[in-house]
Amino acid sequence: MDITTLWWILAGITVAAELLTGTFYLLLIAIGMMFGAITAGLGWPLPAQLISAAVTGVGLMLGWRFWQIRHPRSASTKVQTIDHLDTGEVLNVDVWSDTGSARVSYRGTFWDVALQQGKPKLPGLHRIVEIKGNRLIVTPI
Repeated sequence: MDITTLWWILAGITVAAELLTGTFYLLLIAIGMMFGAITAGLGWPLPAQLISAAVTGVGLMLGWRFWQIRHPRSASTKVQTIDHLDTGEVLNVDVWSDTGSARVSYRGTFWDVALQQGKPKLPGLHRIVEIKGNRLIVTPI
């Protein structure tokens, strides 16, 4: 088997592993292996192929990591995305506990509900104003 073919097979296996695991870093390593295949196709010796693959793969991984550090995703981005799905929706609270919490059926499952700070504990319809973890924060309508 030709060394170029071996490089392409290894790159393909790495891409398949990335698709199965969702690890973006494996895709960057596969790109490095593609560079190894290209240098093998150009007739470069094995040490040059290995150096080309390693420098490309590691360089891409370090570049990606550096980019992630420079552009951090805020923790509130995920929460806001989830909040937008349910914020403003209406649900019915039958009974409040003494602590200002309740358990209600919403979207086909049971949710913990907490009353927004300073609002009265009244049974009836409430509007979702926020989500904290897996708890819906509501206010009376």
